[in-house]
Formats: sequence, structure tokens, C-alpha cells
Amino acid sequence: MKYVTINGKKVLEDIKREASDDQKFINYDHILNAFKLTDDEVFECLEQLESQDFIELNKTLKILSYKDIDAPYKIVDKEYLNTHITNLKRLKDEYCPFIDEQIIENYPYTITQHNYLKDIQKTYNHLKNSDKKYILIESEDTLASQIITSSIAELINDTYIITHDKQKNENYKQIARFTEYKNRENFNCMEAGILDIQNNGQLKRCSEGRCLEKPDLLADEEFHCKFDVTDKQLQENPDIVCCPYINHKQKIQNTNITLINYTDALNELNNSTLPKRKLIILDDVHKAEKYLMNHIVFKISKNDLKEDLAYHMDNTKLSIPEAIDKVDEILTLYNKAYHADRKYEIKLKLMNLTKTLKKDQDNWVCIVDDEYLTFKPINIQKYTQKYLTDYADKIILTSNNIQNRELLLKWLNIDKNDVAFIKVNKKNTQHTRPIIMNLIGAMSKKKRNKTKPKTKPVIHDILRQYPENKGIIYTSDIELQKYIQDEIQDPRLIFNTDDENMIKTFNESSDPLIIVTSDFNYSDINYDNVSFQVVYKIPYPPLKDEQIKQRKNQEEEWYIYQAINNLCEIYMKAYENTDDITTTYILDSGIKTILDNKNYIQLIPEFIKDKIEK
Repeated sequence: MKYVTINGKKVLEDIKREASDDQKFINYDHILNAFKLTDDEVFECLEQLESQDFIELNKTLKILSYKDIDAPYKIVDKEYLNTHITNLKRLKDEYCPFIDEQIIENYPYTITQHNYLKDIQKTYNHLKNSDKKYILIESEDTLASQIITSSIAELINDTYIITHDKQKNENYKQIARFTEYKNRENFNCMEAGILDIQNNGQLKRCSEGRCLEKPDLLADEEFHCKFDVTDKQLQENPDIVCCPYINHKQKIQNTNITLINYTDALNELNNSTLPKRKLIILDDVHKAEKYLMNHIVFKISKNDLKEDLAYHMDNTKLSIPEAIDKVDEILTLYNKAYHADRKYEIKLKLMNLTKTLKKDQDNWVCIVDDEYLTFKPINIQKYTQKYLTDYADKIILTSNNIQNRELLLKWLNIDKNDVAFIKVNKKNTQHTRPIIMNLIGAMSKKKRNKTKPKTKPVIHDILRQYPENKGIIYTSDIELQKYIQDEIQDPRLIFNTDDENMIKTFNESSDPLIIVTSDFNYSDINYDNVSFQVVYKIPYPPLKDEQIKQRKNQEEEWYIYQAINNLCEIYMKAYENTDDITTTYILDSGIKTILDNKNYIQLIPEFIKDKIEK
């Protein structure tokens, strides 16, 4: 009997036997369970198999959404796919005769509304015929924009899809079979793992591997991981034992369409480990500035200074001119202590840092704490191209949460004359998800002590209204979360002391649990059964962050915009994910700053304003 080998596991070549004769589909989950494979291993296995009954998987196989088939993923056979394309061509002939055949053949979803085809055609025309580098797709319906961009990714076939969260990745993977980049945290270190099994039986992650450790200057020779195998070696000897992360990364480099999150994309693109592509799709582009602000950071480790130079730094706050002098001093000490190429990387980093700071002093902050001397830009406008958009010939921006497109583009330093705009047909907004303004008082730092006691009876009253329903309380502040934890005694409340376990407990439990959290960025919460959410404090960015504080001082409008964007995102999660059942309560009277200002209130979408009950 013939086998293929996937990561050391033997898998029967004749996978088709796992499906009964009357099945149209081969069940993805069945293969996964039958052979104990991971998601990636299943697809790798199928790609290796040579069966005349199935189309060439790398080119034309489609995986349809859970909305079309009853399992999370099913692998579609040739007959079904041909029927699917025939139906699309019929729709084209009836409704959209101008649609390219390529678009029909690459459409990754069983169509329910033919207007998606038109939007795909518009987008594709801009990519082919326009000199503009950017396309901005605005849609209240996230699924619609993902269908459009998935189709475009298939058509261009040289694309990074950069996403904000795990749920968006899962949505894309349900629409089409795209490969997802995974960082070192997702793999076990083979070298460190062997050592640790002998010691305590625990495997280290690849992110803790010896290959990432600083070189030991006293060692006889530099450490080299024996599992660090090149692409050429792997091609010559497919059975060679290889570092799973290196193997994964080599596959990503050879993949035409890659799903990757913002953090990993910024790290890998700027370390030159991923190639430039024809197209980048920035999903949830309203989040891009935040990720750039977090990525463009210079850190000097106090521990490194102590070990390398016997140099001790206290926590005295430094102005940028003072910080420049400090960095110059440290660089001089490194040059004296380490000649030629020794400590080359840190010396180069320090030289680049002083050059950057001297050129743009007014745009940087210096933060000193117990561990690091940290430098962050106040405004990232001039860095967007260098760190993100220069890595593709064309860029598609998508979002369901844009309050003002001109401001969004300005803050990303994108010329609006270089942008083509596409507005996807609005979602049906005839729903009954009200926003109840139960304004107890202000939750600002100065006024919250007066307000907090007044919120206790209100919270208790809301909980009593929903004795058998799940809910979420957004505090936007760890201090306020702790206040509720201490003052509201209710066994239904769970808190984000451990995010992963908290979300798992909430999603899997049949009990009417209520999450209380200072973070509103969770992507893994199942909103299907969320009946209410409470905005305890308006989610302004935290002013304890010096970078944000200086950004606010520089441009107040930016700060207010972020709060509105965060508030709309909280509402949109319920709007998109629940069956017309969620009520949103706002307790913080700080919302009046927005509602009473004609410039700010116009940033809130009309369909959200219409749901406010005063």
C-alpha cells in the first residue's frame, strides 16, 4: 500500500476511501481525525496526492464557507465545483454580462447576491487599468469585503492579506484556502525540546530556541542549529529532519497568497524575510496606525548595558536632546570597548537611532523604566511607506469602521488623489439593537471616584434584567475593572486575569456568564449569545502611555477620533455577530463630549446614531 509522508507521519494515499460513494464531499474533519493530522498537514497531504478524481489543488480547488456546507470545511470534488461555476456563469449571463470570465472562475463563494461580482469587477478594473496605487473598500458588511478581496487575491495570485485578528483569518480560510503564516510561538523547538524532555518533560517553543540567544563570546565555536535546513536541502532530500518553523517559513515564501497578522507582517517584511508582492490587502485598515505605532520602537536594554559595559542607568526622565546625548555616550563606550565587527548590530542600531532622533527631534518620545530606554514616534505618517506600503505594487484598504476617510488617509500619509474609492452596498440596518444612554457620571481620572459608587445599583439592575443571558462589561481601564471585581459580588462575572482561559470558558459554558474586561480588542469571543454589553467608560486611548499623551497634545482631533472608532467597534461586534438581540448600555457621561460637538458627532455613522435611545 502506498503512503505519503507528512512531518514524519505516514498517510494513506487513497484518501478517497474515507468518503462513501454517495458523498459529494470528502470531509476535511474526517481526514484530520483519521490520520491525526494538523490543518496544514491535511492540505500538504492532499497537495502531494495524485488522483485523477480531483482537480489540481494548488490552482483551482475551492473550500466553501460553513454557510454553504454543514461542516467547517469540506473539500469540494470536481463535479461539484463544475456545477458551482456553471451556476455563476448563468448569473453572469442574466445579471452581469460585463463580468470577466476570470472573476467567475475565481469566485470563492457560493453566490447569494450578484452585486458582489460587480464590486469585484470594479476593484479588478482599478487594479488593471488605474495608475492609482491604493483602493479603499468601505463596507458595513465585513463578509462582503472579504469575499471581494478573496476573489481579488485569487486573481492576482501574488498577495499578502494582512489581518487584525484570528477571527478574520478564520473567516478568510472559510471563504478560500489561503495559507496562514504562523510565528515561532506556534512551533516547538526541536533542539531545546530534546534538552528539556530530559530535564522536566516540557517542550520549549521555537521563540525560546538557542538559535535566538545572544552569541556566547567565551564559547569555543558559535552555536548552529542542526535542524536549520535550507530550501535547496529540503528539495533534494524531502525526508530530512527540519526545524518546523524554518520549514513553515520556506513554504510561506513559496506560497502565492499568504494570510498574516499585522504584528507578524511588520516584523517579517521589515526583516527582509518575506518578499515584496504585487498586492497587499490591509484588512481592518483603521487598525494599521496603531500597529505601526507599536512596531516603530527603539529599545536599549539596561541589562545589556550592564553586562556589556558595566554601565548603570537610573530612571530619570529624559528630554529628547538629553536622550540623544545619552545614546551618543553609550555608542562611544561601545566603540571603545568593542573594536571592529564585535557588537556590530547594536552599534549600528545606536547610530541609526541618533541619526533618526537628530533629524526629527519633535516627533519622538523617550520612556525610561526599570528595564529599557525606549524611543517611540509620536506621529507615524512619514514611516507608513517605509514600514508597510512599499512592500507591494498595489494596496487594497478595507474596513467596516471608517468615520472619516480623509482623516484615515491623512494619518497613514496616503494621498487621496492616489486612491480609488469603492463603497459596497449597505447592509440591511433594520435591526433592533438599541443603545441606551444611562449616563451616571463622568469616568475621567479626576471624576471617577464620585461616579463609581453610583454605578453599583445600575450594574446590579442590568444583571437582574438578564438572569439567563450572557453579556460583556467594557471598563476600558484596569482600575475600573478591579473596582467591579471588588464591589459587585456576582458568581456570573468572570475577569480577564487569563485572557485565553476566560474566553474559552465564556464561549464553551452554557451558563449565563458575563465578561468584565478593560480590553475591547478580543477577537475570539463568540457574540452569538451575547444579549447585552455595557460601556462602563468611553474607550479613549490610555494617556498613561507617553506616546499617546503626546499624540493627543499634538492633535486633539486624533484622540477623539480613536475613542469614537473604539466605541463604534464595540457596537459593530454585536451588530455583525448577533441575531438582533443585543442591547448596548453607556454609563459614562463623557460621551457628551462627542455627542454635543457638531464636528465629532458627525463621525458616528447614521445607522448607529439612529439606535441611540435618550
